[in-house]
Amino acid sequence: MRSTKLLIATGFSMLLLVTLATGNQSGSSNSASSHQISSFDVLRILNEAPGKYSLVARNPEASRRWLEGTWEGTAYQSDTKENWIMKLSVKNGTYRVDYPSLKCGGEWRLIRLGKRIATFKEKLTYGHSECVDNVTVTIRKLNRRQVAYWYVEPKQTRVNGIAVLDKQ
Repeated sequence: MRSTKLLIATGFSMLLLVTLATGNQSGSSNSASSHQISSFDVLRILNEAPGKYSLVARNPEASRRWLEGTWEGTAYQSDTKENWIMKLSVKNGTYRVDYPSLKCGGEWRLIRLGKRIATFKEKLTYGHSECVDNVTVTIRKLNRRQVAYWYVEPKQTRVNGIAVLDKQ
């Protein structure tokens, strides 16, 4: 018997993990779950208290892999009014960035990774005199083949560089 894990979140920030039995309904049980309910039960729970619960399908591994791969594009920097090339390589939780036209690059240290947006702190490993170090970088998923990139310099609040990166 297959099972799908669902989260039902209450308005009081409490989470109830529910295993929804699907597939064969012959009475066999899933030993990984201490309590199984039917899809009818989930619908009844949601309908009895509209707005109190939200239903969220969870697959944490799939939702965290959206940035995996190689991304390339041309960025624009507002203070210098210049364009520059960038390449981002993401593999197994390692984030490597190169700015070939600026002759600098380094690593991004993950601050937050969500289903559509990620935030990083950039640490240059070469070209320190060519680029600003310790910028805060944000990546937003636009679709399966493109992400938006922007950065904010340390002690600043305005975005200084932007790009759309294409998956290679």
